[in-house]
Amino acid sequence: MIGEAYCNESGILHVIYLVKLGLELVRIIIPIILIIMVMIDILKLVINKDVEIRKTTKKIVTRFLAAIILFLVPTILNLILNILGSTTTIELSTCYINATKENIEKLRKEEKEREEKETQNRREELAQTKKEKDEKAKELRKKLKFDTSTSDDDFESVKLNENAQSGSCLPSAFKEGKFGEAIVKKAREYVGVTPYVWGGTNLITGADCSGFTQAIYKEFGVSITRTTFTQIHDGAPVNSLSEARAGDLLIFPEHVGIYNGKGGMIHASTYGINTIESSINSGPIIGIRRIVC
Repeated sequence: MIGEAYCNESGILHVIYLVKLGLELVRIIIPIILIIMVMIDILKLVINKDVEIRKTTKKIVTRFLAAIILFLVPTILNLILNILGSTTTIELSTCYINATKENIEKLRKEEKEREEKETQNRREELAQTKKEKDEKAKELRKKLKFDTSTSDDDFESVKLNENAQSGSCLPSAFKEGKFGEAIVKKAREYVGVTPYVWGGTNLITGADCSGFTQAIYKEFGVSITRTTFTQIHDGAPVNSLSEARAGDLLIFPEHVGIYNGKGGMIHASTYGINTIESSINSGPIIGIRRIVC
């Protein structure tokens, strides 16, 4: 990531990097050499009795102290440089030395292109998965006909093929809340993928808030109305957020999202941002609607 390191054209970072490297070499190599020399002097004292003890002892002490100082001083200086580096968000270990504005911009552009390509690949995968599931669903509809004998394992592929504009929620052949959980699971597949497009109703090419909720329910064969102002009348009313279940529609002034069952919602939020899952932060809730019981 570009944000992990910063480089300028002044060469100061290059100098600091070389200073750190030099200090590291001094801290490791010179003390080792001095310690080896101290050991040799001690060995001379033990083996050669003709050596002047006082002079040799002084030399040993001097070299030993020098080794300690040459270890501690570079360590302290390195620590100071690291502190200075962290306060200016400079990561010398990963910094692109001698980088220019041009190649930094190039790296940013390449990163953006890579992210866009990954998003596009994800959209294509979802489109292919949707096509395969739709084909499978057609076969299952012929066999299952959405009756009470349908198992929970078949749930995601079964289509209701009903509309929810009757003022009451559609009856479900499944355990309480199971349909809503599947709605949330499906909506999460498009988080970060479906771009916000005003007036859009397509999960791959783009949708607005009510277009997104309509498209998600359509995945299960459930037809709800097109706009926030009409979706507030779809399904059955829920009295409060404490009684809401996963999959319920949360209606705000000029906005709608799908309740995730955990105090948040999945929604197509605004221009320039792909579908998100967030806390409930779109203003006062003016209605909660349960589409499937």
